[in-house]
Amino acid sequence: MKQNSIRARRETHKYNKRAKLSKRLHISRKLLIYAILIFWLVVSLFPFIWAITASFKTPANIASLGINPFPGKWTTENFDYIFHSTFTKEFIGVWIKNSIIFSVACSTLNVFFNFLAGYALARIHFKGKKQLLWIFIAGMMIPAQITQIPQLFILIQMGFIGGDVADNIWFIGIIFTSMTSAMWIFLVRQFYINLGNSAEEAGTLDGLSTFGVFIRISLKLMIPLIATQWAMIFMASWNNFIMFTLWSGGEPSRMTITAALQVIGSAANASDPNQGRAITLAATNIATLPVIIVYLCSLFFQRKQIGENDK
Repeated sequence: MKQNSIRARRETHKYNKRAKLSKRLHISRKLLIYAILIFWLVVSLFPFIWAITASFKTPANIASLGINPFPGKWTTENFDYIFHSTFTKEFIGVWIKNSIIFSVACSTLNVFFNFLAGYALARIHFKGKKQLLWIFIAGMMIPAQITQIPQLFILIQMGFIGGDVADNIWFIGIIFTSMTSAMWIFLVRQFYINLGNSAEEAGTLDGLSTFGVFIRISLKLMIPLIATQWAMIFMASWNNFIMFTLWSGGEPSRMTITAALQVIGSAANASDPNQGRAITLAATNIATLPVIIVYLCSLFFQRKQIGENDK
């Protein structure tokens, strides 16, 4: 009995020792993971933080402080230049207006037509549907930058860009080329395939047409995806630098705020390179603000909608 008791105490001691060692290893592993994540977070956010704080630096501080994110002297002269200089004062409102019109129109039309096409490919049976789906998948493999030059020539031939009537309809042509996305059509189709159609069948039994089922039932089931898609397409449209740089033809009145960043920087850089950098950073922050607002609003809307669905 005494030997069994001693053996049991030894086993208990070994077990406790292993448990303590395992706990220490678990804590060490956790601390290492958190340290790596914090380091990666700092590395990822530092350029963004530096760009914000550098826009409040004087041109002299831009050169002298280097990557130091804290300005020696806080100033708003870079923003004052954007809103009050002779060149940018005339066009800053036009650039922001063009960005808003283009981004909102592209986002709204994209969501509507992408969901129409995705719903048709998922729910409606018609001849050639499989072949059409493969065409969409093939379209996903082609980078958008490759198609922009051919699109530009097509719009020129159609009179949307250049010519006598282009001053009035050039914006329509650009929106026309950006109102669908093969990738989003494919993703919407996959969502509808994985979604049950009992509610849609009930709507059909109640006398709704196919389009009525789509508008009244199917779209309501996809509100979180609609919000996500609208926000992501808005951000992509707002940040589309290449399209408006190519298609504006160097005309400031046809640029968006993103495409105009280069023009703003070049105009300020002519007098002082350091001033050009500071003003470009200030303009970048102005151009980025609406994108951040739309992204945060989409997150709030999604969480609210998911909470309502849970209830």
